[in-house]
Amino acid sequence: MDIKFKKIKYQQISTSHGRNLRLRAEPGVYAWFRDFNLREYIKDKNGFLNRIEELLNVNLSDTFHSKIGVLYDVILTEKGGFLTTKKKELLELICEQEVGRKLVADIFLTISEIQSPLYIGKAIDIRSRITEHITGQSELSERLLKASIDLNDCYIRVIYFDSNEIKDVIELLPEKDLDSFVVLIEDLITRLGPAAFVRRPG
Repeated sequence: MDIKFKKIKYQQISTSHGRNLRLRAEPGVYAWFRDFNLREYIKDKNGFLNRIEELLNVNLSDTFHSKIGVLYDVILTEKGGFLTTKKKELLELICEQEVGRKLVADIFLTISEIQSPLYIGKAIDIRSRITEHITGQSELSERLLKASIDLNDCYIRVIYFDSNEIKDVIELLPEKDLDSFVVLIEDLITRLGPAAFVRRPG
């Protein structure tokens, strides 16, 4: 079996037609990522720098509230943080010319491919589950929005599992069902690449 994660941009599946075209109603595992594509801003220095600032100015996790004793309320949120004044000045110098902006854009595209996922999930029907996320039937889109992460700036990676292709492996499981296999693979991926909107503190 050829194991490959398929990359699909949110814009490609934002409509019902797009999801029917690009997502299969089959079992699998998927992950949401941020898309750091800056190419459309290369011609405009200010727009380019503003876009980088927007990408930095988001929460990289849910916001958690807790108490320490009776006196202290604790709010915990993961953030990328802003650049220091010196580093911001260096970035502005590099981005003064289009050649510098092109290089930074290429680096950001590479970062898109090596980042940790925002969210990892599993489903017996990938199309239906992704539809739930996009249409607000699950909490994920609302949680991302609260963190200032727009789904338009995201993409997913999906891998499907055909029970016929991996039937010899399924036969090794006590319950001999595909669902157990999918749950296991999701758990392994989540532990290897912790997703900010999956993990919880404590």
